[in-house]
Amino acid sequence: MYGTGWCSDCERAKQFFGEQRVHYDLVDVDADLAGRAFVQSHNDGKDIIPTIVFDDGSVLVEPNNAELAAELGLQAASRSDFYDLVVVGSGPAGLTAALYAAREGMSV
Repeated sequence: MYGTGWCSDCERAKQFFGEQRVHYDLVDVDADLAGRAFVQSHNDGKDIIPTIVFDDGSVLVEPNNAELAAELGLQAASRSDFYDLVVVGSGPAGLTAALYAAREGMSV
């Protein structure tokens, strides 16, 4: 990922990668002239960040979280149209609620 520490879109992308446990390397375009040149070459001479390069060679410029998820092949939609129970949070209470609901045959 080509970006900087002060860019809010870069921070959002880094947070998304962290939440999804996706390894990434950050090239700070303020400190790396070759990185800045790469960004400019992909953006018609403009410094548009984040510019993210994936293992398959594809490049996304200022992607939103849905675009990142699609590029990574992450499921962005629910598997079902209806659930008996939706658990928000993965702490002890959420995990316990999901476990007991699943034991009762509920769609969780």
